[in-house]
Amino acid sequence: MAQPLQDIPLSYSCLHLALHKSHRFGPLTRYSFHRVPGNFGMLHAVTASVRDISQQKEIVAAGGGLTKNRAFFAAIGEALERLSLRQHHYLGLTAGRYTGKDCELDPNLLLQGIDELTFPLVRWHEEMEILWHHGTELACGKLCLIPAFSLFPNAAAHTPDGKLLYANTSTGTATSREKNAAILSGIYEVIERDAFVVHWENRWAGIKKPLDSKSIALLRQIESRGFDVSVVALSTDTGVPVALAAIADKTGYQAAISFGAAARATWEEASFRALEEALLTSFWISTRLYVDGTSYKEAQDRMTLLPEPSDHAYLYGFPQATEKCRFLFEAPKEDDVRFANPPDKSVSNAELEWALERLGSVRAICIYADITHPSAAALGLYVIRVVIPGFLPLTRGNVRSILNPRLVTIADALGRAHGKDFGFNPDPHPFP
Repeated sequence: MAQPLQDIPLSYSCLHLALHKSHRFGPLTRYSFHRVPGNFGMLHAVTASVRDISQQKEIVAAGGGLTKNRAFFAAIGEALERLSLRQHHYLGLTAGRYTGKDCELDPNLLLQGIDELTFPLVRWHEEMEILWHHGTELACGKLCLIPAFSLFPNAAAHTPDGKLLYANTSTGTATSREKNAAILSGIYEVIERDAFVVHWENRWAGIKKPLDSKSIALLRQIESRGFDVSVVALSTDTGVPVALAAIADKTGYQAAISFGAAARATWEEASFRALEEALLTSFWISTRLYVDGTSYKEAQDRMTLLPEPSDHAYLYGFPQATEKCRFLFEAPKEDDVRFANPPDKSVSNAELEWALERLGSVRAICIYADITHPSAAALGLYVIRVVIPGFLPLTRGNVRSILNPRLVTIADALGRAHGKDFGFNPDPHPFP
């Protein structure tokens, strides 16, 4: 009897066979390894393409990492995530108004913090019929309905009559062979973004923490290639370790400054991943600066529209913007941050249960939706979208979350000042 497709181990050789021999794994069309020049020579970069059948075009995604396999799977995962987010019609969405039933996630929870929209996007109101997708509340396993506008930001429509709605809640998307691993990655993505936005809007400095030998070795290697490197811990009421790394150019030939952040179960894991992400961001932004030829003024003007997060990071590729983010690394030495005790990773699913416990400690509701595209399922993969209502999302240009109560409640919980008293940060964030 033939081995089930979903049981085939996902590996470089498996995907190579799928792409160039059997052609049986759906829309994956090509991938390319790219030469990484000069000061970024320690990185591997890959682009992967998938076929978006509904629009008769390819979706191209990039991935990178310190190893060849990491870069390869990052690109494949990113491509399949983008495909799954665009081809939501495979998922059997249902239409209806919000009725207040216990099984329906209140759309109001997905709009916290926004005072007014000045862009051509429609805001949900209670008389509106919208599309819904099935999800699961992780703490109790309860099935629920999630408004599609919080799951599929780039979908063709969020309502039966074709309207595109705006959501202001933090989400995390991840691809993995194991559903729980994808859920955990999505949770960490939400936590790291929430922590960063809290620091940026409140103009908080991160806290310097000692690095382990592995992170120090990577930091030294990056410094030897013409960069100044900083790593700090971000305070969060969840107790989950969150690291923020910044890489500033000293040569005049790369992006002026770039950032990477990561939430993980331990500070050692978080700091290493943040360093890797900051280096990757510097590479992508440096490449884009070289190709685009955009001026700093033009990059600033994009911030008055509805830019993508990558446009925010691009702005800080210009040296004129670097002074706007110095405060993140100016904490007094006596400041400290405490992390929750890490889970025992030798126990199955212990890390996911630990992460849910940390979210429960701040009364956060964590919901996930399986949005796996059929072609990703054919590879034995899960594409998961995690939604944590109320947590702070990355802002986009002038659409900001300064009315979100978490900006104040976290400050109160940690005994720190908040922008409601002295004014929130007026500058666009530099997060990639």
